[in-house]
Order: sequence, then structure tokens, then C-alpha cells
Amino acid sequence: MDGDGKQDLALRTLQGLRIYKNVNQSTNHFIQIEAQDRNGQTVEGSLVTVTVGDKTRIARLTRDGSFNSQVAPRVHFGLGQEIAPVTCTVRWPNGMESRFANLAVDQRYRVQPGLRTAVRVDRPKWVESLPTFGSAGRGISGRALTPRGTPRTLIKEDRVTVINLWAPWCEPCKDEMPHLDALSKSESSWLDVVGLGVEPNKGQAYADYFKENQLTYPLLMADKQLLETIFPDGKSRLPTTLVYNREGRLVRRYSGSLSKVQLDAIVAPLKNFDTSAEDYVWKSEMAEQEGDQFAAYLALKDAVKKAPKSVSILVQAAYSADRVGAQQDAVELVERAVKARPKSILGWRATARLLSKYGGAAAAQARVEKAPNTLAILILKSELAGAIKNEGLALELARQAQKIEPDSPAVKRRIRWLTDPEARKLDLRNIGDSKSLFE
Repeated sequence: MDGDGKQDLALRTLQGLRIYKNVNQSTNHFIQIEAQDRNGQTVEGSLVTVTVGDKTRIARLTRDGSFNSQVAPRVHFGLGQEIAPVTCTVRWPNGMESRFANLAVDQRYRVQPGLRTAVRVDRPKWVESLPTFGSAGRGISGRALTPRGTPRTLIKEDRVTVINLWAPWCEPCKDEMPHLDALSKSESSWLDVVGLGVEPNKGQAYADYFKENQLTYPLLMADKQLLETIFPDGKSRLPTTLVYNREGRLVRRYSGSLSKVQLDAIVAPLKNFDTSAEDYVWKSEMAEQEGDQFAAYLALKDAVKKAPKSVSILVQAAYSADRVGAQQDAVELVERAVKARPKSILGWRATARLLSKYGGAAAAQARVEKAPNTLAILILKSELAGAIKNEGLALELARQAQKIEPDSPAVKRRIRWLTDPEARKLDLRNIGDSKSLFE
């Protein structure tokens, strides 16, 4: 999404839209090229060649992706560790060729036929604070004001909140405000409606409109910082309605006027909202991104309470416990995982990694030895036997796995590793015989 060469993810579920920013650190470099004509249209079919050092990479610019999809109007080249200036050559569909030299790595450039200079283009940037108001560490108390300028908190704990951004001159806003007022009265036991004005220096005019139209729900004014958070591109779209669940998490966002039927349908599922295991996993991921490992672990412990037999959540919680130094909790969690689903390789592999870290490969091998003999688990057992230098047992276990599925590539690779010295020289290594599986 931000064009940094690392793939981000947008996921829409029944719980709403979630954006996952890829924060993994990388020392590799890249360059992006946009090829456009003088009217700003993408020149599809352009053949783009980039050269850096002694390496050349080629890609054709196309907007066609897989079935029923489109790709971004640019080509992306991974450059590895290369940092030297990049030379870009573009062969246009009409046969003409343009060359652009001395381009910097980690940048996006726009090129046009007939021009000798590539134009550097700014990539999208994440806003400093993504609009997940009210969640731990991201409260916006003091960023909304009464018409007289007194700071007020927008979102209250354990309440569903509907925030409607509006202005007196916005005609579509006026259409939905009576419905918002009715909703505020009928659902006042669990829901708050807040009218949020977008001109903090005109608070009295907004208050007068509320009074003239007998609107009874609270009126607050958004300051500049809050408006920039809600509308990071600087373009206010009115009316805009934001809906937050009892956890204070943004779950719905709408631009345009909403009818009474639409408003009722939007908030009804949130009335008896119960935080799900998935919600706690999401909270953990957000805490991880902020660098708060302990908060992430606590959120995963809550997720385990909601889904006590979910192997994936138990394993995720175990790794999180390990990161905060809760060794005993980590061991207990993987034990629960393998008991919940004895044939799941996910639980047993986590057991092998953590026990190897805490007590060595022999301790891990002794525990995993008791696991059921599925194909994947037999391979894991063979890896652990190799880790304790018992290659005879490792081969025997690999042969047992071969009886279950003779054509399994994983089994063939494992047996070759154990029987062919040349395979090891070629680094066809099985990760189980190195420390990396258990680190």
C-alpha cells in the first residue's frame, strides 16, 4: 500500500475492515517505475529494463493481473543489497526507446516518452496515528471540543459510539440528523451518538443549528489534529459516520447520508457485542506493532480464554509468552495445543522449538516421541533424531513416513539428506538438522 516493497494486507471480515501494515525490517533495496504518456495515462506494454551494478532486470508494464483483478500501474524491481545508481531503459510500444540514468534506489519514478529525465514520485505515507480511536494507548481525549472550547472525550468505555461529522451548510447532513437523534433516544442504554462539527472556530453557529432543530444528542467540535487523523488526505467528505464497538475499535465507516433503516441495521449487531478471540488476536497484533510485547501477550491470553482449543491461538500465545520471558506459560500453552489436537503438526512443531530452546534437542525429542505417527510428525521426529545426532533413528523414522506416503517430496528430501552426502554439500539441508528450527 505504501510502496516500500513490503506487502501490506487489507482484510474485510464480518467484524469490519482491517489494515495490516508490514513492519518487518529489511536491508534490501528496490526501485519502482511508472511509464505514462503526456496525458498521464499508463503506457501498457512498455518493456522496462533496470541495470544496477552488473545485474539487469526486465519487466513488462501491464494492468492485467489474475482473473477479475488489476495490478498497480507500475513495475517494481527488487534490487537486493545493490545501492549503486540505477539505469532504466524503456522500450515503448511504438518501438522508441528512452534511457534514464543515475536513479536512486528505494524510490518511485515516473518516465515519459521524449523526456530525458525521470521524475521522482512521492509514495503514499501512513498517517502518524491510524484511526483506531479508543483502543489501548490511542485515546483521543482532549482532541474534541465543546462549542465553547472545552476538551471532551469522544468515546466512553463499554459503549457503542456513533460519530457523525457534519456542517450546517451540508444538505445531506441535514437529512440524516433526525434519524441520528431518534437513534440516540431509543438506544440510549448502550449507545452514544455524537455530532462532530468540522469548523472548530464556528462552534456557536453549530450550537445554534442544534438548538433550532431540537437535536438532543451531544455536539462536539473536531480540532485540526483530529480532522487530519480522520481525513489524512485533507479532503473532508460530509457527512461521514464512524461507528465504534464497545472495545473502542472502529468497525464501520460511511461517507454519505444514511437512512433510519441503514442506521438501525448498522448498530443492531453491536448491541450485544462480545469480544471474540479474533478481536483479542487483533489487539495483540496492534500491540506488537507498537513494540509492546507484554500487552500483546496479555491480549493473547484473553484470546485463549475465548478459544481454549484453538491450536493456532494457543501456539501464537506460546510464542508470545516466550518473547516476554514467561517460559512456564509457553510450555503449558504448547502442551494444551497438542492435547487439543494430538495430530496437529502446528502444536508439535511449536513444542519442539520451545523445548529445544529451554532444555535442548534431547528434551524436545523425548516429548515429541510420544506424538501420534502422522506423516508430518514422523518427519519432525526424524529431524529431532538428527538434531541429537542419532542418524540411524532419523532414517528409520523417515522410512516410516515413506510407507505412509511414498511420493511425498518432503519425505524424499529428508531421506536424501540422510543418505546422500552430496545433498548436504549442495545445501539441500533439512532445517531440522540445524539450529534454525529451534531458535
